[in-house]
Amino acid sequence: MKYFWIFFLLLLVWMFIGYLLCKKFICSPILPAVTDKCSLWDVNDGNKDIFEINNNVHFLRSRFKHLTNYTNVNNAITQAATYLKSNPKRSLSITGIYDTTEINNHNLLPNLGLARADDVKSWLESQQVPSNQIEINSEISDRNCYKGDTLRRGVEFAFGALASNDTRIAAIKNRLLGKPIMLYFATGSDNPNITAQHRQDFADLFYYLDNVPGSKLDVDGHTDNAGNLNANMSLSQNRANDVRNYISTNGGVPVTSMDTNGFGPNNPIAPNDTPANMALNRRVEVTLK
Repeated sequence: MKYFWIFFLLLLVWMFIGYLLCKKFICSPILPAVTDKCSLWDVNDGNKDIFEINNNVHFLRSRFKHLTNYTNVNNAITQAATYLKSNPKRSLSITGIYDTTEINNHNLLPNLGLARADDVKSWLESQQVPSNQIEINSEISDRNCYKGDTLRRGVEFAFGALASNDTRIAAIKNRLLGKPIMLYFATGSDNPNITAQHRQDFADLFYYLDNVPGSKLDVDGHTDNAGNLNANMSLSQNRANDVRNYISTNGGVPVTSMDTNGFGPNNPIAPNDTPANMALNRRVEVTLK
């Protein structure tokens, strides 16, 4: 009987050890590795690895300026800039991510995704990357990459060949070259009223200026005929300068790429016979040339 119990206890120990070994090495289901879909940022150009980090460019909700103080992100942007400068025939497409619950607070671009992509584009340009090597796009994302009010995956990168025959440039030239974009100001405001059409027009203008060497904008101020002529000439010049600075601040266009003029009441587009017509004459025209 004594040997029976010893054998029985050894059997139990053997079964327990077998259970542990099975659970650890044999019997457990094989589960896929869990990865954070909002963290891994793996960027390559064909077979060339550019960088791989467990982070991305961060933005606050409904904001288009990237957050700083992320060392590995800063290093990744520098690596991308270095690669582009070393490979002038390669281009980078930056896709800005946003969702439909956010508010676009950019003054000149059509949506928050483009504004975020443009912000990162300016970041690369500050490291001397030529603007014609960077294209911006936007995408409404179905990922839930917010942690509180911080978007943890704000952009995607994709490298490709530098376009040699851009049909978009031809289309923009056909639509906007020599055709003024009219801007009007609310009473007492220093900033123009910007419509959805203006935002699309300016997105196209910025693309054209980036990709066509020597292209510039004329920014011309106009007034109605009420009041002193000299005062109106000065007012129209000041308004043209204000719009030039507004475009430079919000669109990143160098002021050297814009010529301003003030014409006062000398070039009306409507008779100065009613308040409504006079309001039409109080305008700034932005023209691609």
